[in-house]
Amino acid sequence: MQINLPVNGHLARSVCREWQTAYDLECNINIGAKLIRDGYFQYQNGIPIAKIERYCKDKEIAATYASYRGWDAALRSYNGLGCDPSSADLAYIDHTKQKIAQLGITTTEQVT
Repeated sequence: MQINLPVNGHLARSVCREWQTAYDLECNINIGAKLIRDGYFQYQNGIPIAKIERYCKDKEIAATYASYRGWDAALRSYNGLGCDPSSADLAYIDHTKQKIAQLGITTTEQVT
């Protein structure tokens, strides 16, 4: 998982074993899973456009991001809300869904 350590490295204390850091595979996956799960609960009904517009000034891309719900919104928040094509994967949701389909993974909307 890609973890922004200055922002989210502290999560290791709550989801990892005492001796682990975000550089340990299991801990890293736990942090990433927590971020995506938290994003799902926070944005299951969509990411507020005001939040998106802090990071993305392109109205069309911002509107696309704002249209995401559920896991799509969680994944978009995990990957970031920026929209500069030189630094942001604007098709991250589509790329992720394609990979999931290739792997034959089924998803569910229910999270606990």
